[in-house]
Amino acid sequence: MAYTPFPAVPRGDDDGGGGGSLGPSTVGSAEIIDGSIVAVDLGLLDADSTLAANSDSKVATQKAVRTYVDAHTASIDEAQVALLAQVFGG
Repeated sequence: MAYTPFPAVPRGDDDGGGGGSLGPSTVGSAEIIDGSIVAVDLGLLDADSTLAANSDSKVATQKAVRTYVDAHTASIDEAQVALLAQVFGG
């Protein structure tokens, strides 16, 4: 299936109140149906595992997030793990 970019379409009821249903809509180049993204322009994805872009308009890929989390949790020692377990009831 070929991907076709979607134009930005505002969501909400016709009254302009912003309420609106969970019906089909588009945001930039992503199509959203019933609250789920069903198509996205690959240009919106950010594969940088440092997450340095800090972007409000791009989405980090699953692999980028996993790499970032793994890199930042590798230095946690057993004492910190025990403390986190106490704090969060684990």
